[in-house]
Amino acid sequence: MLIKNVHIQNAEARQDVRIEDGKFAEIAPKLESRDGEQVIDATDKLLCHHSLIHMFIWTPQ
Repeated sequence: MLIKNVHIQNAEARQDVRIEDGKFAEIAPKLESRDGEQVIDATDKLLCHHSLIHMFIWTPQ
C-alpha cells in the first residue's frame, strides 16, 4: 500500500509512505507506485502512529 501526500505527525513536509506486511517500508517526499499496489491519496490528511500495531489517517473538519 502506498499513502501519498500525507502530513506525518511532527514532520514539516508532506511525505509518501509505503507499507509492506503491516510495517512502514519507505517514507520519502515522492515514491512511485508499483504495479498493482493500492494507492491512497491522503492530501490534507494527518498520519498518526500510536504504536507499531495501530495507525490511522485523520481528516480535519
